[in-house]
Amino acid sequence: MSRIREIADPGRYSVKVNGALIGYYSTTKLYEYLVRADPVPGVRDRDWLHPTTYSASKIHQLGPYGTWVKGSTEWSGDLYTVSTGSSQAVGWQAPGYRPHLLNEAIIQARQKLADDGFNLLEDIAERQQSFDLIGDRLFSLAYAYRAARDAISAYRRGGMNARRWAFWSRKWKEAFRHLGLHKNSVARRISENILAWNYGAAPLISDIDAAVQMVMRGNQLQPLVTVKGVSKEGDLSSTREVGELNTGYLPRTLIYSELCSARCVLVVTPENEALIRAAALRINNPPLLAYELWSKSLFIDWVWPLGDWIDSWATTAGWKFYSGYTMERTVCRTIFTGADDNHGKSVINGSRECMQYRRYRITSFPIPGLPGLKNPFTLKHALNAVAFFGAQLK
Repeated sequence: MSRIREIADPGRYSVKVNGALIGYYSTTKLYEYLVRADPVPGVRDRDWLHPTTYSASKIHQLGPYGTWVKGSTEWSGDLYTVSTGSSQAVGWQAPGYRPHLLNEAIIQARQKLADDGFNLLEDIAERQQSFDLIGDRLFSLAYAYRAARDAISAYRRGGMNARRWAFWSRKWKEAFRHLGLHKNSVARRISENILAWNYGAAPLISDIDAAVQMVMRGNQLQPLVTVKGVSKEGDLSSTREVGELNTGYLPRTLIYSELCSARCVLVVTPENEALIRAAALRINNPPLLAYELWSKSLFIDWVWPLGDWIDSWATTAGWKFYSGYTMERTVCRTIFTGADDNHGKSVINGSRECMQYRRYRITSFPIPGLPGLKNPFTLKHALNAVAFFGAQLK
């Protein structure tokens, strides 16, 4: 199913020639344009809603508003109509998807299955302990209730003789024992009864509630574990100035920024604890051990993250794939400011933002391709280079 939403913003601008007003003109510009497509609906399985395959693109524009003077002619107001040549400029469409970012996200997600293997198994063990706690505490409460019920029934049957007193006393002691209260006498002062509730029955009920809440956050039949890999490139807060192509339309200066990202989400269930622990220790991946023992591996990883790729080969051992998706998103933002060239001078403001997004549901563990070379111009990469070459000089 596809959906398209388009919002047009009626604008107005005036035209003067040699200072004389020629007239006012109406313009209808694109204010917002959104396209969404959901070709594959979500599937619900055991109260789990599998992700859908989904795509969307969006354009949002404000302006440009201001004044443009070219020779003896002056345009003023909403200048969208006289700036349509901007379709040839940067920022008119969202940046293209970056396949290498998605590949990095897949490698990260697969590595996290091994990196977090011990913690994930511990969480699953705690969840099983919570099941055991619920059972133990419920049995304790049930036995305590039955003993207290027998004591009350004995009293209600009529009077209290020596025999019934012994039975009544024994049953109350039994009830307190099941609640964890080991006392030699049933008769208590009011303050002691309050302490008995606060430190006996109330914590017992609280433990059950906490255990139930923890279990409800998971899957009772088969524990589900989610790992994510994320890779990004660019920053919307980091801008650069771009000179617009000289098209004969409204002269502008563009302040441009972009952000490209990718994500891989895997939902898995444990299948073999021994294999999971082996993957966490990296002892089930001989090629990785051989690569890390190679003296040149450090230098290669500085240029080309081959080690991470090899590491991701065996990380899925012991896990069973349940669900997941991959996602890619790119967005760019352009701010319009004035310019002065052979097509006149403008004093304007405005902005345009473009976004595209796509998500695919996956049905098995994704296989990453060879990684690309690292960006040599990042601060982190430069610091790693200094550290690496410093170590080589020692």
